[in-house]
Amino acid sequence: MLLCILAPACIVAGCLSPPAIERKVVADTGTLYLPDLFGSSLRIESDHGIVYDPVPFPVIGFKNGMKVEFIGTTGQNTYYPVQTSIPLELILLHPIQGMAGPVYGIGRVTKVDIEGGFYGITVNLPGQDRVIRYDPLDLDPEFQVDGLNISFSGEEQPGVLTNAQWGTPLFLSRVKAV
Repeated sequence: MLLCILAPACIVAGCLSPPAIERKVVADTGTLYLPDLFGSSLRIESDHGIVYDPVPFPVIGFKNGMKVEFIGTTGQNTYYPVQTSIPLELILLHPIQGMAGPVYGIGRVTKVDIEGGFYGITVNLPGQDRVIRYDPLDLDPEFQVDGLNISFSGEEQPGVLTNAQWGTPLFLSRVKAV
């Protein structure tokens, strides 16, 4: 009897409804804020007013207040409402389109069989039919393995011309197999 009374109340309150659908992949632009001596935390404030807590984050080359384009997958915020930012596992982070600067990404080494052959880096963007291609100018031989998953940091060099003209030229500062 008690179950018959509580079930309709629970349905109205939403406790038996399916879990809310949540956006898992985010591709946006915003402003990067680095931690400072006054206790502010690392964050990206999107141009749409949403605050993200990016992880992992390579600080090298990125500056406070830099306008960035970022792509990542969201996580559950276990500290809400104390911490109002949304955890974001970065897939790609770089300055907004057309500006030279640092880049961080999770990608795959790809053997490209044009212009004598070389190794490039592709970053597949989840939920999109878009692949970003980088032409690493200094990829170490131990990472020249077709299909190798890597995380990388470097400096985009859009003004540098290469023989292949495949992807954005990139000087690497860090590469790690993942």
